[in-house]
Amino acid sequence: YRVDNPLALLEPAVNLREEYNDNYDLSSVDQDTVWETALEPSIRLSRRGDLWDISATERLVASQVNGQEGQDTVDNYFNVAAKRPFERGSFDAKASLINDTTFQNEELDFDTGVTTRQVDRTRNSLSLGGEYMLNETNWLEASLDYAMVSYDARPLDGLYDYDTLTPGLRIVHQYDQQTQVFGILSHSDTKY
Repeated sequence: YRVDNPLALLEPAVNLREEYNDNYDLSSVDQDTVWETALEPSIRLSRRGDLWDISATERLVASQVNGQEGQDTVDNYFNVAAKRPFERGSFDAKASLINDTTFQNEELDFDTGVTTRQVDRTRNSLSLGGEYMLNETNWLEASLDYAMVSYDARPLDGLYDYDTLTPGLRIVHQYDQQTQVFGILSHSDTKY
């Protein structure tokens, strides 16, 4: 089902999948086979206005694993983006909030043969950027990206919460139709 007009879009969707796996935990010993059933409802909204183009997406992934205990998950993915065009450039902003699970490698457990396990993770991010045309052959692009990742794990698991900040600046010169020269200045700072 989709509602669409020249200025707005509403698009819900549902995906159902079934997967078979005979070594879900990447074990070195024989395991029972598992069937994973995942239901993925999602919705996308977008609106084009006189000043801003805005869009948002929400997706939920609910997985049930039959044949193995403790592997069911519910993951959530939310993204929003906005763009503001100007006469000689544009400004972009994007943000996301993701709660999902990731596999963490462990040392081999000789009793169970298990080499991985699931760990809950939260990822938040924000990206700001823009471009400005200085003249017909030169333009400037700037960006600032921030990400914050946290795990529901013990420090002994080898997963550490971290924040990353990455500013960037790029200047581009269009020498002719086939030649473009650019310079990039970027830095990334990660804190654990």
